[in-house]
Amino acid sequence: MSGNKMNEHDFKEYLAAFNSRDYEKLHSKYFHPDVKLYTLGYILDGQKGVKDFYKFFHEYIDETIGFIDFHPIKNGFFGEVSMSLKAKKALTPEITKAHGFSRLTPVPEGATYDTILFVDYRLKDGKLHQIRCAEFI
Repeated sequence: MSGNKMNEHDFKEYLAAFNSRDYEKLHSKYFHPDVKLYTLGYILDGQKGVKDFYKFFHEYIDETIGFIDFHPIKNGFFGEVSMSLKAKKALTPEITKAHGFSRLTPVPEGATYDTILFVDYRLKDGKLHQIRCAEFI
């Protein structure tokens, strides 16, 4: 990454770090300390909020994000990605509520889901500062 820009290569490296669950690399190299992630009807605030959510979510759900396209814009980029989810174990309403994510849809063990996301990534100081996800089904 150079300056306040991420290029397609950087984005693919970011996706590889996400898919390998390299949370330390994600937070040190890619996420701004004040990152905000808008996803699944929630706003995850700061690196800790994002990390806590994904550590919880990935305990139950195997998530893989695939590269489709990269569209640079003035203050960031849009990423078009595929998302594949598979439940490693049941994600029940009781579990989601206990972790503060009661609006998440319960998922039975073994269930799968595939979709396309268009993600608006905005940068600050060369790192991901605002991430907003839109799903196409």
